[in-house]
Amino acid sequence: RVQAISIRCPRHREILHDFLEEFSKTKANLRMADERQQLLTSVREDIVEHRSASRATDALLRERNAVHATDRALDGLLEHAAETKAALSLQRGIFGGVGSKLQQLSAVAPQINALLGRISRKRSRDKTILGVVMGCCLSLLVLYKLQIG
Repeated sequence: RVQAISIRCPRHREILHDFLEEFSKTKANLRMADERQQLLTSVREDIVEHRSASRATDALLRERNAVHATDRALDGLLEHAAETKAALSLQRGIFGGVGSKLQQLSAVAPQINALLGRISRKRSRDKTILGVVMGCCLSLLVLYKLQIG
């Protein structure tokens, strides 16, 4: 019997040793799987944080681009306004010069003054006639609408 136990004991030690090695390998594999899972979780969290930060950054960049475009448009508008002001100032100078020359001519030549007066009277008369014709047409149109309706 002792002999059978002495034969079984080394065999059981070998089996125990195999189980311990397998246990160590399994334990190491589980530890590596846990570390990998923790690493993937932290990477996923980093990705989510990066995406949310990226969205905020994208929104800020879009806002900045909109402000920049508005600024450029306003610069163009102000430049156009300055050019228009300069053109109007030039025209005022030209028309002022023409008006003073016409006054000088009217003082020098009374016939030109009389001609300018006749042109102005004719223009007034034409405006009056045109106003009366338009009033009559409008009145006739209103009467026509009232009779039809």
